[in-house]
Amino acid sequence: MSLELKTFVAFRIIEKNLEPIKRPDLINPDDLFFIDDQKEKLIKNTHCFVKGYMANDVLLWGRRGSGKSALVKSMLYRFKDKGLRMIQAYKSNLEDLAFIYEYIYDKPYRFILFFDDLVFSEKDERFSLMKALLEGDIEQRPDNLIVYATSNKRDLTIEKLEDKKFPEDSLNDAYALVDRFGLRLGFWGFSKEQYINIVKHYVKSLNLTWNEEFEQEADRFALNTGGYSGRSAKQFVKYLTVNLCYNKSHG
Repeated sequence: MSLELKTFVAFRIIEKNLEPIKRPDLINPDDLFFIDDQKEKLIKNTHCFVKGYMANDVLLWGRRGSGKSALVKSMLYRFKDKGLRMIQAYKSNLEDLAFIYEYIYDKPYRFILFFDDLVFSEKDERFSLMKALLEGDIEQRPDNLIVYATSNKRDLTIEKLEDKKFPEDSLNDAYALVDRFGLRLGFWGFSKEQYINIVKHYVKSLNLTWNEEFEQEADRFALNTGGYSGRSAKQFVKYLTVNLCYNKSHG
């Protein structure tokens, strides 16, 4: 495992083993726009963690496609050469995380345990396991492990509280989990202007000349695919290049 930790920077949990990810999705944080406050706070937190100081577990919540997952992955791009490693985890792994503690306990690296798109249903027993992972388990978590999670839900649950007999109890349970994340970063939708500027950035990176027709197409694309977001901007540029490629080859 020591050799793999030196060679690889990202892993996923497969049947109580850490499987190296040979081609991790490394994102430059400089390519993420209009989330400057969230970016600054996450960089500061990760910087201190990598340096061996105390840092918070982080919940990134909010609008889908707003850059939550990309921002977490960009920390690996920025800090991988300073000893940061990332482990992709899923709810299904929560019952078996103890083996990770043994793997990484004495390793000279710092690990982000990354849960993407985390949400719990009403009767999901793993809700309590997640609370224990963050704070409250009888086993001490290694100092070189931190948890970063993203979710579209601020309280991490999809329960309909109005249908509950005692909705305040369910809400308190949800907050009991959320409160264990010492840093909580909210993400909101982009304006049309911000969305167009992101599209322009991607178009420029492809050495294409921006024109008014691109802007009109980009606006229509966003309105048909869920609104203005960084994800929609990237998807539009892919859509644009497909059309340009097809027209060129069939011109």
